Amino acid sequence: MVRNGTYAATFSWSYTDERSEEFYFPERPVGLATYVHFYKKDRFPDGIGSLSFDDLRKEGLSVVAVRNYWYEDMLEAAGVTVEYVSTEQLAWSMLLHERADVYMESTEVGMIRKAVFLGDEASLLVHSPTFLEVPMYPMFSRKHPDGRRLLEIWETSSPPDPETTPEAAIR
Repeated sequence: MVRNGTYAATFSWSYTDERSEEFYFPERPVGLATYVHFYKKDRFPDGIGSLSFDDLRKEGLSVVAVRNYWYEDMLEAAGVTVEYVSTEQLAWSMLLHERADVYMESTEVGMIRKAVFLGDEASLLVHSPTFLEVPMYPMFSRKHPDGRRLLEIWETSSPPDPETTPEAAIR
């Protein structure tokens, strides 16, 4: 809807060259998405480290991945053994039933989605340390009449004072 101009903006998204052709991206991100490898804890009782795509191949780990997600080209370029599925729900089920060693997802999304899809069995899956951090941005419509103006407002506004964030209030 942002692409066709129905809405002026959306967040949060990672930057890609393809997206930048259809949307305005600001210089300043709203935060970072951290990516981890989820795995079945009884299968790897000592855990797994922060593995790169090459490390996954070298360790002989199999990955379940959702077709057409951001990591597809990188997994194939690294020569990782991958089983592609069409939905996240299938990926979580394959991981739970040990038809793959790992599934990569952002930490926050993964914690929510595994609980939604697996219920009580979600506790059987844990995750690695962060292996990738990706800046996340709002995207502004190139077709909405206010898209460019909102981008300019975003770019000229001051970043938040770290001492006035909700996290600072908790400290």
